[in-house]
Amino acid sequence: MKEIFVEWSVCTQARGYVCDSPLDSMGSAEFAEGRMTSHEKAVAQRDIVCKKKVDLVTRWNAVESDMQARMINDNKAVLDRFLSLQTAKVEPARKLLAEGG
Repeated sequence: MKEIFVEWSVCTQARGYVCDSPLDSMGSAEFAEGRMTSHEKAVAQRDIVCKKKVDLVTRWNAVESDMQARMINDNKAVLDRFLSLQTAKVEPARKLLAEGG
């Protein structure tokens, strides 16, 4: 993911806004309070242009999805056990509701 952020950062720097990652940009104290300024709008527009240019959203989503799939796979036994316990808890309530009571 670092490569994606570097590409985005280089793009934004070429447009006059220095920021290491979109996460830093979102939490910038510079834009945290007060009314939106023309500068803030310009920075947001540069951000969007660069996100599109480097296909940041699609690539970031793919990386996050892969990470989550690995975590699920690595913890499959624990998650399966949790599902089994939750199903056992919920089943009596479903039966009661199905009986109308």
